[in-house]
Amino acid sequence: MAYADSISPILRATLELLRDAGRPLRPEEVRKEVERRVTIPPELRGPNAHGQERWWAQLGFRTGEAASIGWMTKRDGWAITEAGIRALDDFKGIELYRESVRRYRARRPPQGHVYRDPRWNVVMRALERLEPGH
Repeated sequence: MAYADSISPILRATLELLRDAGRPLRPEEVRKEVERRVTIPPELRGPNAHGQERWWAQLGFRTGEAASIGWMTKRDGWAITEAGIRALDDFKGIELYRESVRRYRARRPPQGHVYRDPRWNVVMRALERLEPGH
């Protein structure tokens, strides 16, 4: 199963949960309810290098990206924004995840950007090698 096919239902369930809750939720509340709503694929069930379940770690990254593009907030609990509610309505199925990736990548500095501090160039080169979801 492709990564997008695995993570997309988890991201959608998270945003739907936040919409339906009508209030900020603690991450642990989100985790429990998403596990109840979605069948987590076996490849995302195992632990990552830090001992955290892969799906939960990946959801942390995906919700961080969603917050960066204005679809949700993660301060004082997780909450969906009006833009996030519109995204749920506008992008069906896997397109919600794909649109979040597209918007998040559009915010990144253009390839070849050179920072004054050369240490950032090493970081940027390393990030360019990563594929989505890793």
